Amino acid sequence: MPVGIPYGFDAPSRLLKELSEIIKLRQQDRPNTIGLGFGAEALGIASDITNPEKTAAGLTKFVTEDVPNFAKAASQPIDTASKLKDSLMRLQGVPGGKIASSLAGGIREGISERGLLGVADPTDLIPGGVATKILGGLGSAVLGSAAMIPGKIAKTAAKVVPDGILRNVKGGDVVGGLKAREEIPNLGSISSSFDKSQELGVHEVPMRFFDKMRFANVKENDRARALAKEIGASKEINPLIVAVDAEGPYILEGGHRLQALQELGVESFPALVVKDLDDGNFKHELLDLVEGQQATPKLPAVTKTAAKGTVKVPDEFSVNIPKRSLEVPAVKRREALRAGSEPIIERTPIKRGDPLLLEEFLGKVGVPVVSDRSRVGQLRRVGGIDVDVPVQGGIDFPFMNEAGWASMFEVARNKQKNFMRAAEANPDKEVLGITSLMSPTAINFSTPVVEAMVGMVEAIDIPPQMIKHFDDSVNTVLAADGKPPFVGLQSPQAVDQLRGQNGFPSKTAGELRKLVVAVMASSGFRDVGFPIYQDVALAVTRPDLKRLDTGDSGLTVFKADPFAEVTKRPGKHNSYDTEIPGQAFGGLADAMPPEIMFPKTMAGIQSELNKAGVPKTRDQALGALRVRGDLFEVFDEEWLAGAKAWEAIKGQKVGALPFLLFGALSAEVIGRQAADREAQ
Repeated sequence: MPVGIPYGFDAPSRLLKELSEIIKLRQQDRPNTIGLGFGAEALGIASDITNPEKTAAGLTKFVTEDVPNFAKAASQPIDTASKLKDSLMRLQGVPGGKIASSLAGGIREGISERGLLGVADPTDLIPGGVATKILGGLGSAVLGSAAMIPGKIAKTAAKVVPDGILRNVKGGDVVGGLKAREEIPNLGSISSSFDKSQELGVHEVPMRFFDKMRFANVKENDRARALAKEIGASKEINPLIVAVDAEGPYILEGGHRLQALQELGVESFPALVVKDLDDGNFKHELLDLVEGQQATPKLPAVTKTAAKGTVKVPDEFSVNIPKRSLEVPAVKRREALRAGSEPIIERTPIKRGDPLLLEEFLGKVGVPVVSDRSRVGQLRRVGGIDVDVPVQGGIDFPFMNEAGWASMFEVARNKQKNFMRAAEANPDKEVLGITSLMSPTAINFSTPVVEAMVGMVEAIDIPPQMIKHFDDSVNTVLAADGKPPFVGLQSPQAVDQLRGQNGFPSKTAGELRKLVVAVMASSGFRDVGFPIYQDVALAVTRPDLKRLDTGDSGLTVFKADPFAEVTKRPGKHNSYDTEIPGQAFGGLADAMPPEIMFPKTMAGIQSELNKAGVPKTRDQALGALRVRGDLFEVFDEEWLAGAKAWEAIKGQKVGALPFLLFGALSAEVIGRQAADREAQ
């Protein structure tokens, strides 16, 4: 649901109830002016309730962009009526918003039939009546305030909606009560005025950026006043041309029109905005507003999903960017940086030794230890942007540290207890830690992905209001879960908080990292210019692990020290604060499916019943490998026979092998099953 709709608009019945209350307020004010037509038309929308979410979006847009503006004009009836008409016509254009469209049409029709819009006599309007009821009623329904008055509307709206952004304007759109024409006079002035410039499109430009216009020549002022009368009568305006350089915005073409508009008291006007590139790299609020004109991205559709850090990543790490978003200035900048760019990572040399032979496992005990798929090195560039992000490795950790594994304290302590149980149950056998791969998106928990994405934001030059909306989106989820707020993308403490260091808790940092990545990876933020998740995920993932299945095991093996204590080493590893004792032993040349590496363990888990009263699924068994502290596999002759049988057929296309005790199957049996599958 869009920001700014605190309650109710996801339920059609609640929506109708709220609209009915608004209608009653209108009729109570001035029945001869508002008319029963208003009530009849607006109540007639019941048959069009098909898309409450888009209706909510339309109503939010109405309040966020218009109520704060025309609330100020409540003492100027004509101006208020003009702004209301403009707002309602804009609201009617919400794509797919059938309720919003019908509501806009009904109100506009009901009011215009009674002569409220375009009146010549100010006394025909009651500033404290019509304006108060319209503003107060809509404000109460949409913003959730029980009793609003004009003086509080702008203040209330400011608390619940994102910063203002400028809308794109096309011919026929109404801006400041005037219809924008297609023709933009004197376009040749742009090429004759600048060596290098960038046209940013036609936008609704606020009048507040310009001082009161006055010509030195009396005749020119008279011409502007005459033009004001013409514009007031036609209710139409040709877009002006506004240039922006390092000193700020100014009128390149349309000085007389600007003065005429100021005479009419309008607060915004249509203009082609042109950036002067001769002045180099500079910023201005108007440019920020222009570049943020695309729809503000929504919060993740399901906040519970976002809170878990869930984000879907295609198998190919590819991304499909909608064509419509390619017109957003920040997206253009991001895509220009990405074009033809390859990630640069300085790889850390690692000595893994020769691959382990299956016979080297014989007589030992294996405990599953999960791992993400990250590589080892220093990420220097991604998405065409220079970064400096350490990538500290997943399966390579034991080969570059004097420890077996690392995790957060509670997880590490429980896993060490798992090693101890395996040793106690098999006192004559050496205990090994066996890596088992997590899903491709498990890297979101570690620091490289989030640090790289956060570091890329500044280079893309995303507008401040979009960054603020991102921070607010993250904090909305955190607040719902009762968690401390995120300091924000632009805070100098952002990396410290995401790492859980320098006073920030490490225990909750991983979940915060997942949330920040999930929100930034969502299409809403991606399509307004935020970094592409897939670029970073691909850069920090070991290429040889990219296509492996979740649960594939054995690429790294370390010798555990079952009766030693885990060691807290905050700061040594950016993602984890505790090390599990051990030393590197080696790894298989090819990863094994978990049913081969841990055959009895997997079979045992899948013989258990889940909450539905049926045997646990494979995914549930893989989840158990990750979290349970009582699992281990004895590598005996039976295990070796099954592993060798799998090794003999691993390159063949035989389909998914059944979840059986492979240690009990001979090569002959497995081969026969493979032949049967080929024959089917």
